[in-house]
Amino acid sequence: MRYIAICNWPARMVMKARGIAEKNGWNKFVGLQYFYSLSGRDIEREIVPLAADQNLAILPGARWQVASCRENTHVITKPR
Repeated sequence: MRYIAICNWPARMVMKARGIAEKNGWNKFVGLQYFYSLSGRDIEREIVPLAADQNLAILPGARWQVASCRENTHVITKPR
């Protein structure tokens, strides 16, 4: 596993998970996937500043993509 990303978590849960991973020596999340459009810009309040501060990538997704990842764990891998 090379990169770990999550989708649709509140900022407080992202920071909690990153703290637990750091404490245990595990890999931390490097990406966040959220629904984003010009009409739904709610991630700009908490998620964008969090991503900038913690050096996390934001992966914008369409509503159907984000809805499907709520049920599954996604791992983003880089091709070798």
